[in-house]
Amino acid sequence: MNNVAVFLDYGSIAAQAESNHAGLNFGSFLSYLADIDEGRNLKVAFAYAPIDSRNPRQSSDEISKLWAAGYIVREKALVNNSDFKVEMTLDIMKTCADIKPDIMVLVTGDADFVPVVAELRQKGIRVEVAAFQSAMSDMLSKQSSGTILIDALAKTPEPPTASAQRLSVTSF
Repeated sequence: MNNVAVFLDYGSIAAQAESNHAGLNFGSFLSYLADIDEGRNLKVAFAYAPIDSRNPRQSSDEISKLWAAGYIVREKALVNNSDFKVEMTLDIMKTCADIKPDIMVLVTGDADFVPVVAELRQKGIRVEVAAFQSAMSDMLSKQSSGTILIDALAKTPEPPTASAQRLSVTSF
């Protein structure tokens, strides 16, 4: 059984889903990432959610759904996206040091996370990156142990199953 830690860049993935006119059930998605039938045991899941000060009610509803789906939600009024990435990076490194997951799933396509992915792989952690194909950084994809394309999952009206596409990536 592989222990799994998930880190979701919610703001980025939700915006990509919206621009792709794709619905994504984040609870079903989390179940897919940590499918016990596939030998994947969820240890922890974090979601990083920016707060829109112009529409706090919408943000509150979305955050409630993430909590209900099983994520520990980190909220922040978004002033500078770099601050959020630094916070996310620190949480990733601390969590991976504390719980030592076999697999860390990073749900973002942002190339800014390449150094984190490389560092965790050097420590022997399998790092999978999940994102929409159009937003997946080539460098991030190449540095990861494997990729998960959300496109196939987001377009599926029923909850995703283990038969959804997991792509292996050869790493250097």
